Amino acid sequence: MSLEELTSLTSKDRILLYLSDYQNMEERYELPADLVQQAIAFATGVQRKHLSQYLDDLIKDALVTERKAHIQGMKQRMNGYYLTTGATQRRRPSGPESRMWSCLSGLTGSPCR
Repeated sequence: MSLEELTSLTSKDRILLYLSDYQNMEERYELPADLVQQAIAFATGVQRKHLSQYLDDLIKDALVTERKAHIQGMKQRMNGYYLTTGATQRRRPSGPESRMWSCLSGLTGSPCR
């Protein structure tokens, strides 16, 4: 898979794809450090100063939950972000992006090319 194909996903889709690795977070008292804004921004390639705008939109669309919680390795509580249960039923991208989405989210059994 080329870099051009990988970056054709929207920023919101990259955020949702990243957060899809973390299931059942609503039941946890302490959230992983990977669910704070700084970690999400780094992992998705979105600038930290722009990430909050994308997260706000995803929260309004009921795809992401924001919760102030204890974060592993942090002394004070911080906002953590994870997918809502309804986000897992979200429509996947269609066309050429659907292959990338399936490949990146591990839905295909074959290696991504």
